Amino acid sequence: MSDEANRTAFLEIKGRMIETTGKLKQVQNQMRNKEGEKKRAYLTLEEHAPIA
Repeated sequence: MSDEANRTAFLEIKGRMIETTGKLKQVQNQMRNKEGEKKRAYLTLEEHAPIA
C-alpha cells in the first residue's frame, strides 16, 4: 500500500474508533442510570412492603 492509502485507511479507522468510543460512553451512562433506577425501585418496594 502506498503511504497515502495507509494514511486514508488509518484516518478511517481512527474515525470509527472515536465514534465507537462515544457510543460506548453513552451505553455506560445508560447502564449507570438504570442501576440508579433499579436501586430506587428496590427502596420503594421495601418502603411499601409493610403497607401491603
